[in-house]
Amino acid sequence: MSDEQHSARDMILSAAVRVLQDEGPTKLTQTRVAKVAGLRQGHLTYYFPRKSDLWIATAERAHDEMEAQFATLLSTSGLEGSKTDLRPKLIALLTELVSNQQRSRVLLSLMLQAQEEEELMELCRMNASRSREFLVAVLGAHYAPSIVEVALTALWGMGMRELIAGVSEQHGSTHQLVGELFNLLDSAS
Repeated sequence: MSDEQHSARDMILSAAVRVLQDEGPTKLTQTRVAKVAGLRQGHLTYYFPRKSDLWIATAERAHDEMEAQFATLLSTSGLEGSKTDLRPKLIALLTELVSNQQRSRVLLSLMLQAQEEEELMELCRMNASRSREFLVAVLGAHYAPSIVEVALTALWGMGMRELIAGVSEQHGSTHQLVGELFNLLDSAS
């Protein structure tokens, strides 16, 4: 693929991720993505002739971007090599992850579409596995695998909770809830 073709494809995929982040799954159409990318719709259909092709490539791009964000958060969290004050750093890191509404919107959008596309569902399963591996890397030395699985499930739920307007004001901040999750995890282990 030439640099120009690679650039157009990248512009399309970046636009598709932005559409999911900002507008949700119903707006991920070839027409909308082409407009956001600043390209003719013919460019989009050249690279992604079927809607499912666009969804799958968008999922791959979103997962790659999320992994890069996870790596950046982990490297800047102070967790690597640190044994002192680990709990507050973990709470801050995990709060940052679940508070990102755009990330949660993309994941939810992909899961909804994956109900219709087995290949997309497989990518979502792979992303869930990567999330689990990330959490095991962060928590694994302190908690049993079953406890890490409970934490992952709770954190996914908190991410969805963030998408609901006003909930965090009524029932405590996400930071407080992540702290409470650790209290529960500690009492279970």
